[in-house]
Amino acid sequence: MIVIKTKKVIGKTTKIEAYSIMDIKMLSYESLPKEYFRNFPYCLFDGSTIKITDNITGYTIIRKGEVITKKTFHAYLKLIKQCGNRLQKVNQKLKWSGEETFKI
Repeated sequence: MIVIKTKKVIGKTTKIEAYSIMDIKMLSYESLPKEYFRNFPYCLFDGSTIKITDNITGYTIIRKGEVITKKTFHAYLKLIKQCGNRLQKVNQKLKWSGEETFKI
């Protein structure tokens, strides 16, 4: 599960609605299966920064303390949800591997 705690803010000069990133909680790189990183999109977390990689050359970074416009933040959330869905599929495939014994 990914948890991003935000504070709603309005730009002082721009008057645009935005989110200030207060805290991020998600699994670290070491906790994720290696198969997850074989396709896109995927997310990495280093304790204060999320790196969302959505293709070979493109990535987005979200940092604690950063202020992101409402529109941009919701686009990032869409990518993060895609990452989460991919991770769920990878984990389901991994659970289906291995041996099983049936006693009748």
